Amino acid sequence: RVIELSHQYGIQVATYFSNKELHPVTKDYQEHSEQWGRKPDDTGKLHHNRTDHGEFGVQMCLKSGWLGALERNIDTVLKNHKLDGIYYDWNVALYCNNPLHVGKTSNGVTGQTGTLALSPTGHWDIDELLQLMEWTRARVGPKGQILLHNTMAPMFATENFADRVVGMEWGYGLLSRSVPPVQELPLEWSFVGARSRGIIGYGSVDKSAPPQIG
Repeated sequence: RVIELSHQYGIQVATYFSNKELHPVTKDYQEHSEQWGRKPDDTGKLHHNRTDHGEFGVQMCLKSGWLGALERNIDTVLKNHKLDGIYYDWNVALYCNNPLHVGKTSNGVTGQTGTLALSPTGHWDIDELLQLMEWTRARVGPKGQILLHNTMAPMFATENFADRVVGMEWGYGLLSRSVPPVQELPLEWSFVGARSRGIIGYGSVDKSAPPQIG
């Protein structure tokens, strides 16, 4: 009903997906967490995104079967609901040290970076992130909406597939009292504006601010 009513008023609707989080209560997690999970260091432990409101999910690595499962989940939602597109959170590549993912593409990382010793099994899932973006644009079509949540991580390569970009969710305090010096403004503010950019207001915009600012 919400989608139908929104369309009557000319409002397009996109639904939220996290590229990285899979909740432990799901069947996919219980069956595939070790194979798909992101292990960020040499402890062999998965990374849980826990907050004061509960757990959002456990981080998965796109360089695994998680990519195909995520695409199937999205496809199922879009087939069953008349949505106009998707909204991606955690739309970044992340370092992973799960040895079950090595060798799937050519962007493995070895050797030293500064003082950080990277494991021979270490890798990033940037290739798969771009593959997901290509798949998403094809899935929603040229007129479908793709919204990316790229707070603190603007990226031409993914934003070229998008219609809108959301940034500035956290980290800088109320703009009315603590705007950083120009040279310290977040990269989102000075990055070339390939796509329209928006901000999530809580923590950044004072409650008394004019509506046009929020």
